[in-house]
Amino acid sequence: MSEKGAFFEGWYFKHQIGSQVFSFIISHHREITGEKYGWIQMITPSASYFKKVGIQTFYENSKGLDIWIDGISFSLKGIVGKVDFDGCLVSFDVKYEGITPLKEHVMGPFRFMPAMECRHDVYSLTHKLDGFIQIDGVRVDVSGGTGYIEGDKGHSFPKSYFWSQCNFGDNGEHCVVVAVADIPLPVGNLHFQGNLCEVYYKGEHYRLATYHGAKVLMLTPNYLLLQQGKYKLQVSIIRGNGHLLKAPKQGKMSRHITEKPACKGRYTFYEGEKMLFDIVSDAASGEYYQEEPDCKV
Repeated sequence: MSEKGAFFEGWYFKHQIGSQVFSFIISHHREITGEKYGWIQMITPSASYFKKVGIQTFYENSKGLDIWIDGISFSLKGIVGKVDFDGCLVSFDVKYEGITPLKEHVMGPFRFMPAMECRHDVYSLTHKLDGFIQIDGVRVDVSGGTGYIEGDKGHSFPKSYFWSQCNFGDNGEHCVVVAVADIPLPVGNLHFQGNLCEVYYKGEHYRLATYHGAKVLMLTPNYLLLQQGKYKLQVSIIRGNGHLLKAPKQGKMSRHITEKPACKGRYTFYEGEKMLFDIVSDAASGEYYQEEPDCKV
């Protein structure tokens, strides 16, 4: 992290066992004022939790995804530690096996675009879990479940976006992750709608993205239709409860977003006239955010 300007970097570790989902979001921040700190968040199907920590408790190994924050370890090998969320004690020890990285960066050439608010990355589309997560004395064995890891860095989340992710299959071996976001250009007050999607199915990678010509044909808070040449993806968030999370704006955790960590979602993927899959999962995750316009009197 350089020493000037607003900045944040965060990582999202999702753990899926059956229809249960336990996700941890860890991040470090620098506001415009220069104040630095870290955040630990957790979201489950029933609640979300937050904790602000001092930046002195944060350590990131520049050689890979290997992070220590407030005495907790997060890496591509797994997560281990305990955290007190204002009286709710959470402990966990989960090992990861079979990390599945992307073949190429999910943002393609867009990751080099100047003045980007936020750059996205995916570290593992699917991997196996072995261990437990315990919340207020209730222990959940997540062994045999599936994990997913992504991250973001920049200074702000987009002012509007749609995001959804799901692992499916008998062993959670398949994955869909898709996002559509407002992208400001570095000149004038110009914006465009960017999209990116990775489908991992039966060991094959399918990339749909703005830089490959993908187009959003329809978008609502609960539905997306994305097409790129012969490929078409439909995402429907059928139902699910959302919980509050915090998100950055100019480095500061001042935005409030709602994530549905384990909702019922449907994903349909076509290659030409051939339907590769049409699945319904109770462990789909999704977010839709639209920033309220500034009111001027």
